[in-house]
Amino acid sequence: EAMTVGANVARAAARADSYAAAESNTKATVKLSATAKWHEQQNIRTLSKSLTRQRDKESMDDEHRQATSEMLARRTQRMKELYEAEFAQLARELDDMGLVITKKSS
Repeated sequence: EAMTVGANVARAAARADSYAAAESNTKATVKLSATAKWHEQQNIRTLSKSLTRQRDKESMDDEHRQATSEMLARRTQRMKELYEAEFAQLARELDDMGLVITKKSS
């Protein structure tokens, strides 16, 4: 013979089931929220590292451009000094032979 329960017991059981479902949903929401927050933090760290690497690369590129420019200026100066020294040496040697370098007049 089937046992019937009173309406108040049925309501209490339904309410308990409702609370259990709400608690389960809350736990799932908290877990999903924590997972989403973790992923957001990972993305922020990744972006931050990416931006740092980009800034470092730009800084290195800047330093490289400046070093190249400075090296070119130094080379140009040294070549000028070398040509002037060679010209002076040639002029001395020609002078020793009694010859003179004359500049063309325009």
